[in-house]
Formats: sequence, C-alpha cells, structure tokens
Amino acid sequence: MTGSSQVNSGIPAVRLVLVQPENADSGCGALAQSPAIAPIGNLRQLRIEQFLDLKSLAARTRQTYAQQLKWFSDWVDKDWQAVNLNDVRRYKLHLEQERQLKPNSVALALSSLKSFYTWLKLAGYVSDNPMTAVSVPRPAPGKGQNLEGFQLDALVKALAERGETASRDAAIVCLLFFAGLRANEVSGSECG
Repeated sequence: MTGSSQVNSGIPAVRLVLVQPENADSGCGALAQSPAIAPIGNLRQLRIEQFLDLKSLAARTRQTYAQQLKWFSDWVDKDWQAVNLNDVRRYKLHLEQERQLKPNSVALALSSLKSFYTWLKLAGYVSDNPMTAVSVPRPAPGKGQNLEGFQLDALVKALAERGETASRDAAIVCLLFFAGLRANEVSGSECG
C-alpha cells in the first residue's frame, strides 16, 4: 500500500470535517451550530398522554384513567414494553393488601390498565399485552335504595312549596325517579 488514503474497493473514503465553535473567526459559525435536540422526558407519561388524547373520554373518565395509569407507572417503574403478567399480579396484590382498596377500586385500576395496554398493542408500542391474561371482575351492583310511592308523593309536595324553583326541582326528581338518570347525569345536563 502506498501513501494513498483511498483503498480501491469502490467505497468512498471517509472525510472528516472539523466544525468550529460559533465564536470562531472562520466565517462558518452558522455551520458550527447543530440544532439542539430536546429531551424526550418521561416516555411512559408521554404514552399515557397520547392514549388519553386519542380516546374520546368524558372529563372525569379521562382524569380517572390518568390517575390510575400514573399510579401504576410510578409503582412498576419500568418501560411499558418490559411490564409482564407477574408485574400486574403483584400490582393487584399491592392494591388489595397494602393499599387495602375495595374490589370495585381494584377493578377500576385493572380496567384502566387493560384499556391502555390494548391501545399500546394496537399502536405498536408493545409487542405483548400482559393484560390479556387478566380478567377484570365485574363489580357487584350496589343495592339501590328506591323510594316508595308515598315517599315520592311527599317529596313532590314538598317541592311544590319551594317557590320559583319548584318546577325545575320537580323535573329533576322525575328524571331521577322515572328515567333512572344518575345524579351526575342530571347535574351535568343543561336546559335551554
């Protein structure tokens, strides 16, 4: 081999370029600057935000999902891809035994994770969904306390004496009693 810096292999020689600091007098200060790369930050939190942004969730549901997913993320302290079935089982035990949550609260946490992991899998962010092997128990319906007919009559009569809000209040009671609306559904509705 001679003093040549190129080898005749069809591959061009690598050429190194010295980049000078911005304050250098070479006149190529603009070339010396490379664009700053912004830090990604917490990728786990970014995935949660993407999930919530792409779902059509009511405000309270969005807030609940965000809280549940953050609690799990903080507890597991792993990348979403690294979470496995054993982690989910341990988290369930943590909720039941250490935090002593009621079955409905545990079901809410697992349901949030199940929905999130289904989305992660569909979006291609994880290859395996550890939640597919987890069955989320359906919360037992609470025993409702319905008003008896005479109690409803007494309530409507009492509302008639309320003055200017009597009609509105009677309509609310009718929606609750006859239509079966929940209190938060009635309070969130607007009349025009």
